[in-house]
Amino acid sequence: MKKEDTKRLIRSTRESIKSYLLAINRMEGDVDTSMIQIYKWFVIREKCIYSSLNKLEARGTFLRGEFWVPDKYRPMLSASMDRIRSN
Repeated sequence: MKKEDTKRLIRSTRESIKSYLLAINRMEGDVDTSMIQIYKWFVIREKCIYSSLNKLEARGTFLRGEFWVPDKYRPMLSASMDRIRSN
């Protein structure tokens, strides 16, 4: 990858994160929330994701673990798992 491509990717990532955080701010309905608070929410969310991922067990090229899913999402989960198995 060229240096210019890397810079463009970093710039694009920063813009995506900023727009995502601003969208979260709008969803909360609080216009006066500071960017520091938004970044704090983002970091908390990321920590939760990585904490969950760290609980998985590596089995070859797959990660294996148990989790809870609401009944209303089971059909979507089953369809996703079938798609993964077929690939």
